[in-house]
Order: sequence, then C-alpha cells, then structure tokens
Amino acid sequence: MSGVRRPTWLPQLAVGLTLLALGWGCSVEHVEPVSHYWFQAVWGGWILTADALVLRRAGRSVLRSAPQRAAWLFALSAGFWWLFEIVNWHLHNWVYVGTDVLGPVARVLLDTTAFATVLPALVETRDLARCLLRVPDPPPLVRRPGRAARWMVAFALATGVALWLFPREAFALVWIAPFLLLDGIAFLRGRPSALGSLAAGKAGPVLLVALSGLLTGVLWELWNWGADPHWEYTVPHVDAWRVFEMPLLGYAGYLPFALAADAVVRTVFGGRGGLVDGPVTDLGAARSTPAPAAR
Repeated sequence: MSGVRRPTWLPQLAVGLTLLALGWGCSVEHVEPVSHYWFQAVWGGWILTADALVLRRAGRSVLRSAPQRAAWLFALSAGFWWLFEIVNWHLHNWVYVGTDVLGPVARVLLDTTAFATVLPALVETRDLARCLLRVPDPPPLVRRPGRAARWMVAFALATGVALWLFPREAFALVWIAPFLLLDGIAFLRGRPSALGSLAAGKAGPVLLVALSGLLTGVLWELWNWGADPHWEYTVPHVDAWRVFEMPLLGYAGYLPFALAADAVVRTVFGGRGGLVDGPVTDLGAARSTPAPAAR
C-alpha cells in the first residue's frame, strides 16, 4: 500500500540474526572456511540485532542515529583491545588456539577486525539492557569524591609497576586500572564520570554499565566455547570451576572492564557515554551536562 511507512528496523534485524546464526552455526559445526571468521560474523550479527531492537524500542540507536561516530567507535575499539593484547604478551593470561593456519599479516588484519567489535558490542548490549530494565539509583555511595579520585589515579599508576614486577599476583589489576585512571582524571577535570554519578546519588546507569559488561562477557565466552579458532585462559590462583572456557571468578573482571570501556568512550568522544538515563549511549553528539566539581 502506498503511503504506509515500513519499519526500518526489520531489515537490519533480519540481517543481524542471519549473520549471528550463520557465524555460530558454522562455528559449532566447524564449517570451513566460514568457521575461521565466526567471531566477526557472530559479533557483527549481535551488534546489528541489538541495535535494531534498541531502534524499535527507543526510536533511535547508535548505528542509526550517529553512524559517523559509530564508525569511529569501531576504529577506537580495535586500538583499545590491542592495548590489552600487548599487555597480555607479558601477563600470558590467554592464548589463541587454531590461528596457526593464518600468516602473520592475515592474522593481524583478522584480529583487528575482531577487536573492532569489542566496544560496539558493549555499547549495544548496554543500550538493549537499558531498553528492557531500569536499575534504581541507590543513595550516594561516595562522600568525598575529590579525595577518592586522587587515590584512584595514584593506585592506577602504581598498578603499572605491580603488573610488570608481579604479573602472576597482580594480573587482575589490568581490568581495574584503566577505569580508575580514566574515571579519576575525568572527575578531577569536571567531566562526566562514574565517580561523580556515585557521589551524586545517580549510580543506576553506572551499575547498568557494569551489568551489561557481565552480560556481554557471558556471550563472549558462550560463543567462544568449542569454536575453532578460540581463546583459552591461564589464570593464576583462581583457575577452577570453569564456565565455558572462563574460570567462574574470572567473570568478575567483566564488571570493571565494562566501566573502563565506557570511560574510554567518554574520554575520546566527550559525551556521557553510558552514564545517561535514556537508553542510547551518548557518543558526544550533544553537549553534555557538566559533572560535579572535584572537592
């Protein structure tokens, strides 16, 4: 019928679900050569699927409302995760299995495209979760945020030394230190920060960002399980009670990791990131409300 406006989210949802099913199905059944690219297919499909559902629920989404900034988000994501890969050369907490069929150049290119999905996946999972539930704000959780911010920055800087000297003992700090450093600096500079939200009694979005990181982590580990290629963990002291490939206690690392990822997005794009009441992550397209000043 002419004049009938068709929903624009349906084609995107169909493409996303198709990619997701194709990537996961070929991964589980080891259908080559598609199985070698399962990560890009699965996570590209999830990002499109989640974004389409957010568009349906909220009327806007990151990919559809800010496509240029979303493209930069993929680029930022690749560099963001490569930093963790470089640190892991010293920590040796995870290894990739089944990647020996690729040459060095092909592997770097393939890895980069995979790493480019990390931040968008966290963003889209957070936005979808925000469309479906709301975490109530508890009372203010930080009474002296200025002092806390300074301690956060100092501890994060000391962590770099600890990771270098005592990698087996301090390995978990690699997930915590980036958040402490970036969020502490953001608060001290009067910019949006998780610390400022906690001090102002607006911790709901902060908790939701952390929860979405855990949800995304479960999906990462689920789709990695039995895949070829895949990654495996060597986690000192807590390498027990594995759920998929990840030790159970290792899932706790996804909580600060999601906060660190959101802090990176806020640092680069200048917006409020996931620290918003609405469902869609702010990539800095609009001027943000100043954060509480340090004291």
